[in-house]
Amino acid sequence: MKIELFHTPIYKVKVDLSKIQIESGPYIKSFKSRTPSTISTENKLSSYSRKYLLEIFKQYLPFKNMSILNIW
Repeated sequence: MKIELFHTPIYKVKVDLSKIQIESGPYIKSFKSRTPSTISTENKLSSYSRKYLLEIFKQYLPFKNMSILNIW
């Protein structure tokens, strides 16, 4: 008997990185290793980039309403 309990599909899609514009906050030493990172700051995705990514996601995901809340 086969049971797919934690089935997680993974999609491999080409994304034009030149269309992704992110305004990153300052680098802060946030981990125990004191590695500089923007994980604790707000990273803003341009509205053009957000629309571009949502169009790609809609091709593969069955949701009618979708938004990007955070990007890191």
